[in-house]
Amino acid sequence: PVSMAADATASNIASTKADAHAKYEAMLKREENLRKMEEEKAKELEEIKARKAAIAKKRAEDEAALEEFRRKRAEEQARLAETERKRQAAIAKKEKARKEKARAIRERKMLGPKSVFSKDNVLLLKKIYDKYDTDHDGRVSIQEMKEGLHGSAVGHALDGMQLDKDGSGTVDFPEVLRMLHPSASASEFSVLCYWMGIDVDAVDETVVHPQPRPW
Repeated sequence: PVSMAADATASNIASTKADAHAKYEAMLKREENLRKMEEEKAKELEEIKARKAAIAKKRAEDEAALEEFRRKRAEEQARLAETERKRQAAIAKKEKARKEKARAIRERKMLGPKSVFSKDNVLLLKKIYDKYDTDHDGRVSIQEMKEGLHGSAVGHALDGMQLDKDGSGTVDFPEVLRMLHPSASASEFSVLCYWMGIDVDAVDETVVHPQPRPW
């Protein structure tokens, strides 16, 4: 009986040791599995971070490339706009020169080759006239103009002329032109008005056309 009890005890001890060893092995295996899972999770997180970083880098590169494209396009548009502006300016300059040339030819034809009229003199006369047109209504006081021009070449030319034809005491510039150039034909008088930017169609017919002398 003692021997049998001892065997049973030894068997129990061996079984207990085996169970403990098995549990220990199982625990080690679980810990190893947990470690591997944590390593895999950490690796996965690192891969996610790397992908996000790559995506962010690619987005930044794309945005930089887009910004550079926009900058270059804006520069190109500005260059094209400046080129077009210069082209239009050149066209306008040529067109202005063409119109000036055509106008000069037209004026020469209207005035004739022996014209005695001077544009500079007409411009000077208009400048003098405007000094007296203080309210800019296109008419000036005859008395004030005569007093202001007294002793000048224009004043002498106006002396003795019947300026106040309508009794208003005022005169407009086309009337002054006609008085100083009584022999100018209607076409010549139109050029004188044209020089001043005056619409000859708005000028009285009796002023545009030279009046016959009373003798």
